[in-house]
Amino acid sequence: MFFHQRFIPGLAIASYMVGDEKAKSVAVIDPTRDVDEYVRIAKEEGLHITHILETHVHALPPMPETTIFGSSPRRALSSEDPLT
Repeated sequence: MFFHQRFIPGLAIASYMVGDEKAKSVAVIDPTRDVDEYVRIAKEEGLHITHILETHVHALPPMPETTIFGSSPRRALSSEDPLT
């Protein structure tokens, strides 16, 4: 099992990565707007991000040109990112 917590104290934002190392897959739960850290960690661990889960609504409106899997603004992911 793979687990990583990201917590931003000043904003009280917590997000998580939970994965299966044998299957080489990981889910990101309540990701922040900056996805670069999740992509970096997935690459370092040899995992593929297969699911994005959001447990609550975020205050920022969606940005269609950069939105992936949910309602929060995200940077567009490239074919180099570890998604399946």
